[in-house]
Amino acid sequence: MTIYLNRARLVTQVERRCTLTHELVHLHHGHQGAQPSRIEAAVRAETARLLIPDDALESALCWSTDVFELAESLWVTEAVVRDRLEGLRCV
Repeated sequence: MTIYLNRARLVTQVERRCTLTHELVHLHHGHQGAQPSRIEAAVRAETARLLIPDDALESALCWSTDVFELAESLWVTEAVVRDRLEGLRCV
């Protein structure tokens, strides 16, 4: 399988990093082609967990709760930050 990144659409290195990780998660699970929304949601959640480990998220949340600031400091897109925050569970 080949993964193509559209440089016209993915302008920044952060965007390319997040997109590539997302596509590699699909590849890891053997997905090919378009996936149902529940699979996409699971892949987005796994991508966010891979790109933002617990300790990094905890550290970043100590000084900011702003999605833009978190994305900048964690070197991910705002969408990945949102996916990561949505995936948090209270225990």
